[in-house]
Amino acid sequence: MSTMRRFDPRRDESGYALVAVLLTMLGLALFAMLAMTTAVRAAVPSRSVGDVVTATAAAQAGIEEYVARLAENSTYYNVNGTGDDASNKAFVVRRDGSSYGDGRDPRGVQVPGSGTQGAYFRYQLLTSPTETSRGGTIRLRVTGTTTSTATRPAESRTLTATLQQPGFLQYIYVTDVEAVDPSLYNTATVSAAVNGSGTRYTNGGSPAFVAYADPSAVLTTCAKRYYEGRNAPTYQSSASLPYWEQRYDYSNQAWRPTGGLTKSSDYGKKITFACQNIQFGGGDVITGALHSNDALLIGSSGTVTFQSPQTESSWADSATPAPAAGRRYWGAGTPIGTSPVYAPPLSLPKTNDDLRSYAGADGTGCTYTGETRITFVGASMKVLSPGTTSTQSGCLSTANRANEQTVPIPSVIYVKDSTATCAFALGYPRSGEDTSGTTTQYDCKSGTAFVQGEVKGQVTVATERDIVVTGDLTYASGLTGSDVVGLIPNNFVWVYNPVNASGNALAGYGGPVTIQAAILSLQHSFLVQNWAEGARRGNLTVDGVIAQKYRGAVGTSGSPGTGFTKAYSYDERLRYLPPPYFLTPESTPWSAVRVTDG
Repeated sequence: MSTMRRFDPRRDESGYALVAVLLTMLGLALFAMLAMTTAVRAAVPSRSVGDVVTATAAAQAGIEEYVARLAENSTYYNVNGTGDDASNKAFVVRRDGSSYGDGRDPRGVQVPGSGTQGAYFRYQLLTSPTETSRGGTIRLRVTGTTTSTATRPAESRTLTATLQQPGFLQYIYVTDVEAVDPSLYNTATVSAAVNGSGTRYTNGGSPAFVAYADPSAVLTTCAKRYYEGRNAPTYQSSASLPYWEQRYDYSNQAWRPTGGLTKSSDYGKKITFACQNIQFGGGDVITGALHSNDALLIGSSGTVTFQSPQTESSWADSATPAPAAGRRYWGAGTPIGTSPVYAPPLSLPKTNDDLRSYAGADGTGCTYTGETRITFVGASMKVLSPGTTSTQSGCLSTANRANEQTVPIPSVIYVKDSTATCAFALGYPRSGEDTSGTTTQYDCKSGTAFVQGEVKGQVTVATERDIVVTGDLTYASGLTGSDVVGLIPNNFVWVYNPVNASGNALAGYGGPVTIQAAILSLQHSFLVQNWAEGARRGNLTVDGVIAQKYRGAVGTSGSPGTGFTKAYSYDERLRYLPPPYFLTPESTPWSAVRVTDG
């Protein structure tokens, strides 16, 4: 017998469950379809983002490729005299925007190793060779482009790079040799020891013999860096490199010879002498970045504070002698703050001949001959150059060269030597000034500039001989505007400090001095005339940069002391606002210091 089952909605819910499942599945399917649609729609932007990244990387590769060319040829920015290189297919157009007209790929060149679907880069110079020489930077616009496909167009990204060489203007202080310039002291009277003894004694202890080093040995050795042989100068005496002596004549109770020294013929002896090293110490505080190609001497008379982490020495671990671990300096003192770290040498240019060329260009500079006096007055300068018989238009009326004239400030001033007979006076040395001390070599034929005043503008003063700063040299806009000055002699930059025959300061030259400039002494030093004479004058304030071959003295310590107290501050503007055509170290690499979009 069959049994009928009665429908009871409270008990049989399978139909409702099936519908619920179907509805749920439909909802899930719709959600999945929506999600898939969203993902598909998002795929194009995601792919575009990836292409933007690729295009940006291609543009960056273009910057690096151009920098690599500069590494092979540091003046590649001036190739063909324009910076445009037709053989380089990355230059799609010239700097002026004109086409090369040879059907080259408008995308430029392919990034190496990126394959058949790879990216490309092209670049264009935005600065002329003249602008780079004047300002020290290269501006390069680089565009990276991806390869287009059937489903997506090519993507491009443009970057603008500012390229710069590491140079002297990054530091408040740069020195090649941490010693007194040997040309400044009497190399004929440097005491020496012969086989370990500098003086021989006879006759109950009276000195009978005094030895001196050969001047040529002093000049050669004391011009070296500490780790290249200046630490312990010695040589073997010979006919070509003897030592010199004075002997005491007991019968006449006098030193012989009376007028000088005698060349010794006692060859083969070990001759030892000392150079005049200059130390940091006595409370010196260096507030900006510092670089020395030499080993720094930290003296026992006090300590020095190096405030910048960019305090550098080129005393390498491989040198002989090598620096002690964590001690890239020598002497009995200890620096406070930052201890010097290693950095490669910054090689000073041998001459400023490039600046002579820039000054000779029409509309760029002024060339003067023989000693020249320049007083800056705002955007003009008063010039007295009696030896100048020819120069660029607007720089001087040579027919009136015996008189001071006012002319506009050019970008570059170059003062060269004269061979003509001097006809007119310049005004230096001053009346009553003793010229036998540590001073510039006064000679009306010398390519030396005497400068002071307030500058409104941008100018570099370069000379074949010296530059003498005869008073305050400052900016009209202070340290916040665009006024900048460069001082680049082949020889010395002197701070004028005239004294009379008694060693006392001349009237009107007893106070402090302020110099706002980037200073670069290529073959000698920045120093104070007669720095060991006269009374203490107060602060020597330098706002800018001091780079020099040898350390220069500015005064003596003690009470009351002489010369000046150093008050040096780095002018941060000089990193990106160099004086016109300011020279850079030899063989330093270019690099990108700033990269922006577009």
